[in-house]
Amino acid sequence: RPLSEIIGVSNNGAQKKTISVFPNPNSGVFTFKGSFVEKEVEIYNVLGIKVFHAQSASDRVSIDLSREAKGVYFYKIISDKNYISNGKILMTDWVCF
Repeated sequence: RPLSEIIGVSNNGAQKKTISVFPNPNSGVFTFKGSFVEKEVEIYNVLGIKVFHAQSASDRVSIDLSREAKGVYFYKIISDKNYISNGKILMTDWVCF
């Protein structure tokens, strides 16, 4: 099975919305900002294991993954209107701007 199916990042016919993730890459604290308010944020490691889950009633969510291993993570955002956004974030010790 494809990794996107295992961790559920395919949109399954739902409309996609743009979400900003910043700073990306960084050393662990990411902010997600979107045009919708009610949302769930899920973060998965490359093995498809959910390492973070939160619900928010704000257009901005900050998460701290600094206790997780450095590397690539996948995010999935589900809004109150069932819009889905997904993508990758990179946690690293070095950051170039």
